[in-house]
Amino acid sequence: MEKARFKSSVGEYRRLMDSVAQSIGWKSADWLSDVWLEGSRRCLEITGSVVPGGARVLDYGCGVGFLAVLLAEMGYRVAGIDLDVGQQPEAVESAFSAPWGTRQLERANPGFMGDCWRRSMDRYHVSFQSFDGTTIPFPDGSFEAVMAHAVLEHVKPDVLPRVIQEIKRVLTVGGLLLVFRTPRKGAYLEKLFRLPPLRKYAHQILYNESELMSLMTAEGFSLEYECVSDMFPAFPPRGMRYYNLAAPLITRLDSLLLRTPMRRFAHHMTMVFRKEAANDT
Repeated sequence: MEKARFKSSVGEYRRLMDSVAQSIGWKSADWLSDVWLEGSRRCLEITGSVVPGGARVLDYGCGVGFLAVLLAEMGYRVAGIDLDVGQQPEAVESAFSAPWGTRQLERANPGFMGDCWRRSMDRYHVSFQSFDGTTIPFPDGSFEAVMAHAVLEHVKPDVLPRVIQEIKRVLTVGGLLLVFRTPRKGAYLEKLFRLPPLRKYAHQILYNESELMSLMTAEGFSLEYECVSDMFPAFPPRGMRYYNLAAPLITRLDSLLLRTPMRRFAHHMTMVFRKEAANDT
């Protein structure tokens, strides 16, 4: 998505969410970080380059619906699904092992996710549903693409094969699974986050590219595209205001470093997989 349009769409969505935020004192860390937002824009750019316009796209693990809304703004027909933590605490424990940014907020405010979804559905005509963490509530072949943005690292390893099978089921033959911002075992930031002062930022579940590819190919997917991203943290431990002032320089340095051998230490992987016809279920 082009930068000016992305900025405008983000601003509009944030204003839409203001009434939800004000009622519970919510301030999204994601939207406060210009580095995180630029990384999200790049994910949408990749999506636009590989997924045909007007395609049916499922945002798997959509959270409050931020990226689902932006996909709709790009002209895709979008549905989003996620666990509703406030309404389904048992599903969270059975399928997901690692916490995410809004988890405690969702527990404390059972209507939070539903409120966010209703506002987005009214304005952007995106369909949102809660689910049990494994069974996707759509018929076979419902989507040409499924996006999993910063999701797979939260799924319990013993549940992940079932999740992949379900994603495959709802994809059309030849459909694409886009995996964005999955933390890498080789990332220097994940090693740094193991230090006691930063431990709360560490991910409990990590994969490398070969492990993730093995999981996908075992379920009938082939790799179409891969890259790494994010040499710098999306969120500083403190000083977000100053971090945002430096964001233009940080994102330029990030782009330069990713063209060097230093990319082997990048924080996240992007992998695009295609559902193969021979193994269609």
